[in-house]
Amino acid sequence: MGTNSRLNMNEPFSISSQTFEHFKQRMPELHVSLAEPVTPFFLNSTLNFDEKLAHIFVFQYLLNPVYQKYCTALGWSADDYYRCFDELPPLLPVQAFKDAAVWTHDALVGDTEISTYLTHLKADAQPLEFLSSGTSAMQRSRHRVLNPTFYDASIRAAWQARFGRDNWIIWAYTPGYSENPQSSLLYMIDRLMEWDHTQESRYLSLEECLPLQQLNKLVGDGHRVMLFGAAFGWLDLIERHERENEPLSLPREVSIMETGGMKTFRRAISRVDLFERLVQGFNCAPEQLHTEYGMTECLSQAYTSKGLWLESPDWMKIVVVDPDQPNKVLESGQEGQIGIVDLANIYSCSFMLTGDRGVQDEEGRFQVLGRWEPTSLRGCNFLMEQDG
Repeated sequence: MGTNSRLNMNEPFSISSQTFEHFKQRMPELHVSLAEPVTPFFLNSTLNFDEKLAHIFVFQYLLNPVYQKYCTALGWSADDYYRCFDELPPLLPVQAFKDAAVWTHDALVGDTEISTYLTHLKADAQPLEFLSSGTSAMQRSRHRVLNPTFYDASIRAAWQARFGRDNWIIWAYTPGYSENPQSSLLYMIDRLMEWDHTQESRYLSLEECLPLQQLNKLVGDGHRVMLFGAAFGWLDLIERHERENEPLSLPREVSIMETGGMKTFRRAISRVDLFERLVQGFNCAPEQLHTEYGMTECLSQAYTSKGLWLESPDWMKIVVVDPDQPNKVLESGQEGQIGIVDLANIYSCSFMLTGDRGVQDEEGRFQVLGRWEPTSLRGCNFLMEQDG
């Protein structure tokens, strides 16, 4: 039986000088990028995706003790970085973000801390810590972001790749999220609002109908508006307008972003039915409706490009894997468990196995079909145990 060996995350762990110097040679561009972060490494255009992935795998194997332990249990070492060009590195179940501190830590190289080499540990920006939704009594995912500027860069680059560089006014309708001030979604919305040069972005009242007169004035003044909120919130807002006999009819210059969140809604609804209900309820064209896919454990977002299919940015890769063999990527059209490689997650873990069920098409786009039953997800408690 294993003996408990929970790691003390307040103290640096040891790496031999020879090991560190050996692997620093394997990730020279990443090492330079972190020491002099002019451009976030995941946006580095001189390396291709697989090259950046291999760099980050070595970095996280060395400095993330939770991921290192998981990889070791599956027979991977930092020496296996070359395998990343032909196969996926181990995908850490996101449950680990509830069970452990899944982020990189100071390490002792001989008698010297690695922070003297990697200045991100002394960054001026204060680290952020995001929590997943849920009550205080629930076990919630924790994602510590050591360098918030990386999250800001990911938000901006992904948004501009999908919606262009034009100015957007953001109106957010976020019932339930006010109870979680450490929500990564609220942080994202706040950044998008800050970048609106009109200063017309705001959070909408949860107790009132959509202010259509103000919305039409913004459109009349030539502005583009994005209504941003969770699916269940939009359904509630539609029903409020129906009860008050105030029909909705959105101008074509207004778009709707729904962020999922159906797991907290009072009734089950399929994504196809949700899409149709939103289009009918807002009296808008289907192309005005967009979906954002993100999670507490990720610093990157995927957006729908057309209809229900989601597309990830260049530094994020989505795979659909066999739940019984998470290292086996399924063919397009086969339903499986969604895995994520998010290169923006440099200081936590870039390689994750979600609890979501999905499918991909031949172009690499994907749909989220729901959640896997808890019984079909593998737990992570063994990560904190040592075989005896």
